[in-house]
Amino acid sequence: MKRFGVIGFGKMGHALLGGMANVMDVPVTICDICSEALADASRLGLKSVETTTDPSVVSQTCDVVLVCVKPVHAEAIFNVLAGGCSKTLFSIVAGLTCERMRSWVSHRVIRVMPNTPALVGAASIVIVDDALQPQERALATRLFSTAGHVHYVQNESQLDAVTGLSGSGPALFAVIAEALADAGVAEGLPRSLALDLARETMLGTARLMEHQHPAILKENVMSPGGTTAAGILASEKAGLRAACETFVCAATQKSRML
Repeated sequence: MKRFGVIGFGKMGHALLGGMANVMDVPVTICDICSEALADASRLGLKSVETTTDPSVVSQTCDVVLVCVKPVHAEAIFNVLAGGCSKTLFSIVAGLTCERMRSWVSHRVIRVMPNTPALVGAASIVIVDDALQPQERALATRLFSTAGHVHYVQNESQLDAVTGLSGSGPALFAVIAEALADAGVAEGLPRSLALDLARETMLGTARLMEHQHPAILKENVMSPGGTTAAGILASEKAGLRAACETFVCAATQKSRML
């Protein structure tokens, strides 16, 4: 890689490149139509960065490009990239299949699915291993692991379930955290304390699950005849588990439709 390019410097593009700045040892060109977004590029700590509003600059000068635009703008951007030098393209464009992207460009296109925790360096990032060459996989891992955990799927169709689980999942966790805090307030806790406890409990539990299976973690907390057992029994009767399953399946189905 001689020069790395990013087209689309919104929240996700900014988050991913912000992490990559730690391992970038090549010049970077960032393209966005918004000059205010480009003004943030200088704060990333990159050794050498240029900004432009013209995607053809990226097309002509960068041999590895990350495309982070909205789906409505994708075809126009890929048409510009098609006229550039030989390159590897990473795309996080939602719902845009490898087959469709490759109908617009002759370059190698690798589809990547991050989620919003990339904004704090804690993303789940899934990459389609469509017969990746060893050097491509190594490059993808090196770049995207700076923003979170990198996973690979062999079948692109699995990205619909990835979307339903990790892509949409942060919103479900936010709803659960809000509900826990509301319940704490109903039981007499101050709002600020209830929100802190809900957030910290979710974060701490996630860290525990790096070392323990969820079922084991639950059993360790769930003493016979105790408070947790009472809460789990009540939540199961209220349909909590079924609601979570319904959420993921509905989001997955919507992704397939799109």
